Amino acid sequence: MKKQPDEAILSFNVAAKVKPKSSRRKIVMEPDGSLKVFLHSPPEDGRANSELKETLGRALRISQSSVEIVAGLKSRIKTLRISGLSRGEMNRILGSGGAG
Repeated sequence: MKKQPDEAILSFNVAAKVKPKSSRRKIVMEPDGSLKVFLHSPPEDGRANSELKETLGRALRISQSSVEIVAGLKSRIKTLRISGLSRGEMNRILGSGGAG
């Protein structure tokens, strides 16, 4: 089904602090609205970045391609662009236990 021209594509940026080589995957919503994401993968050869996109996509019920790293590709502090849902929907999903 084609989208109507008046339907806006939802997207927003969110800050994320990534903790690679963690014992378990976990997403924590910080009080300031940023994310802290614990990942298994080490920060080598883009593996942690791939796991970050996979983990967030799965938790938010969106495709991995809807999670884009727009800043901080080689840093633990990243800016992500999330497409396909609103910030409020993300807050509701992650706040209801969809984060781990």
